[in-house]
Amino acid sequence: TTPPPAETVAPVVTIVSPADAAVLQQDAFITISANATDNAGIASTQLIWDFTGEVFDCPTNSGGGAVTCVTNGAVSTWTVRVSQGSRRFSVRATDTSGNVSETAKRTVDLGASGTPTNDTTPPTASVTSPADNAVLPANTTVQVIANANDDVQLASVELLWNFTGDVFPCPFEGQAVSCTQTGSTFTWNLAVGVGTRAFQVRAIDTAGQQFVTGERAIELSADGNVPVNPGDPDTVGEDNDAAADAFAIRCGNALDLVVAADDADWFAIDAPADTAVQVGINAQSGSIIAVEFFSADGQTVLAGVPDIIAAGGELRGVSPGPAMLARVTTTAAATSYRLTATCSQEGGDTPLPATDDDDEDNDTADTATRAFCGQERSQRVAADLDFYVVDVRDGEDLSVALTGDNVIATILDADGTAVSEPGAVTRASSLPAGGFLVRIEPEAAGNAAFYDVEFVCAPSTATATATGCGCDSDGTNTGGFAFAIVLLGLRRRRRQ
Repeated sequence: TTPPPAETVAPVVTIVSPADAAVLQQDAFITISANATDNAGIASTQLIWDFTGEVFDCPTNSGGGAVTCVTNGAVSTWTVRVSQGSRRFSVRATDTSGNVSETAKRTVDLGASGTPTNDTTPPTASVTSPADNAVLPANTTVQVIANANDDVQLASVELLWNFTGDVFPCPFEGQAVSCTQTGSTFTWNLAVGVGTRAFQVRAIDTAGQQFVTGERAIELSADGNVPVNPGDPDTVGEDNDAAADAFAIRCGNALDLVVAADDADWFAIDAPADTAVQVGINAQSGSIIAVEFFSADGQTVLAGVPDIIAAGGELRGVSPGPAMLARVTTTAAATSYRLTATCSQEGGDTPLPATDDDDEDNDTADTATRAFCGQERSQRVAADLDFYVVDVRDGEDLSVALTGDNVIATILDADGTAVSEPGAVTRASSLPAGGFLVRIEPEAAGNAAFYDVEFVCAPSTATATATGCGCDSDGTNTGGFAFAIVLLGLRRRRRQ
């Protein structure tokens, strides 16, 4: 039998309202209606929201009601929560044969009391403190204070921490970084190590315009003085040429140093018994650097490697307590290197009965602890259910990595439906924007376990239709530009 000819007639779709260039109320809900018809039948209609790049199907209920849509006959009606500025959109219709039509773009202007904003003025920002080239105490907490303003409205203010490439929005709450806002003043508190740090502040308004301050540098000094020769990192920690003079560092420190053939570098790492200590060394390829771990008295060798760069740049050992010493040596005349120290509870250790951590009470989705992309939380206790909530951008993957035995994590949507498989490392791909729950629990009920956890967001490696809405009033995420983080193993908490 001769098959029927393919149906090639595209659907007809038109936007009913609002009119092009309409002026609508800001910080409110707007309604977009479209009519779609086809000779064979309509399979789907979609709102294409250029401001965030998202596509909203109909029917839908996204972002906790920030975007909804209902269909009545041939008419689809979206309700979208918006803030300020201009928005462009179109509507796309697909028939049951796969033929597609899309309307021309329309623009609406969102302004106070329905007046256009026409925001063409970028925001302003300035760093109040610390001063450029300031000398601050090492291994403590420093403050970065900035002022930011905009003639219409700020979308976000961010600290660009160039030492690590991190971006910290405000407000923010992390283990080593936090930020609070009071009016137009933004204050970050950062736990820091030793050496030079450079930073900038970026302000972004609701029209997407931004301003970035000039780079400032600070010197974090152990003795409060600028090194005689700032270009010679060997002035950091000296004189630490013997076990008795070991330079004290804390887990999470990062230091830029120089070691010479006739000048060993000794470090004392505060690490209670059964703490897993990992020292990382970064140096130019071909550098020969040896690292050894000793007991606190400097007498007993616990672990060592004659060429740590060739061995992958890391040495791991378990501290006998109350501290562990590390000795760095080289056969070269002098070699520059960066040392990092991280610690974690040795896997397999079991908390005492009925113990829990200071995130409690986070046993339910309603009392979940707020967490952030790129954040690590150490020395947690899974004695019962632990819930965290993490905000992701549209289309991102959320990965959760646990360090510890007999503990698993599962990613859930806002309704409590699992969107990942349970495991020590789990991932949910191509998520819509919004808050997602992470449930952490012991594999066996009542069998409490220590764990470290890391939350990582990254652009999805899969191509999927974007659905969902951001966490701001118009579906945007104004908590700062997302930065891609690649999950390379199970990292420990670090200081900035």
